[in-house]
Amino acid sequence: MKYVFVAIFAIAVVVLSYFIYDSIRRPVNFKSTWDSRKVIVHKQLEDIVELQKMYKSLHGDSAYAGSFDDMLSTFLKDSFSILKIEGDPYDTLKKADTVSVLLAAKDSLFGHMAKVGYLKMEDFTKNKSDNAYIENKVKEYITKMRFVPFSEDKSKKTPAKEFEIKSGTIALEGSRLASNFATPTFEVATTVGTYMPEFDPKEYSMYNSEFDPKKVIKVGDLYKAITSGNW
Repeated sequence: MKYVFVAIFAIAVVVLSYFIYDSIRRPVNFKSTWDSRKVIVHKQLEDIVELQKMYKSLHGDSAYAGSFDDMLSTFLKDSFSILKIEGDPYDTLKKADTVSVLLAAKDSLFGHMAKVGYLKMEDFTKNKSDNAYIENKVKEYITKMRFVPFSEDKSKKTPAKEFEIKSGTIALEGSRLASNFATPTFEVATTVGTYMPEFDPKEYSMYNSEFDPKKVIKVGDLYKAITSGNW
């Protein structure tokens, strides 16, 4: 009988030790997970801002993309012109000519992808003349940008969710003829709960009162001409 009580006591100690360990581990794991995911989501939203700026430039500074499909189509099909000097601009005996040269938007984005580290520089150098490769990488990059990181909840078998993206225009403030002068705006948003789907607020809000799954995280604003984030 003595050994039975010893065994029961030992099991009780193990169980109690587990609950104590878990009570410490859970909040620490929650905080580290939330902190690391916020950094990644914020970085992706900032990357989308750069894509919107490029899109706006391709449209003569008159509009932002209102959907990722529109953004993809623009980068695959559109082009932009740059001024190129032909001849030696320092040759005083002969006047250099300035000509307009069209460049494919997808090539520009391909270069941007290498600049931000999405592509290895050797891959960029090796394939910068391969049109099919460039198009596939552009599609791959835009597809990656449209989905919120960590939004797929495998335990509930729910697929990854997209960022909400909208565009519009507002009248310029301080203009007497404000109705005739407008500037484009955009907004790309998600919620905290979208990238923290496995954390039930009923359980985890006790660890941090600021954990609100419904809180909107966004860059830009439909009603303000800004491109910054709200964090």
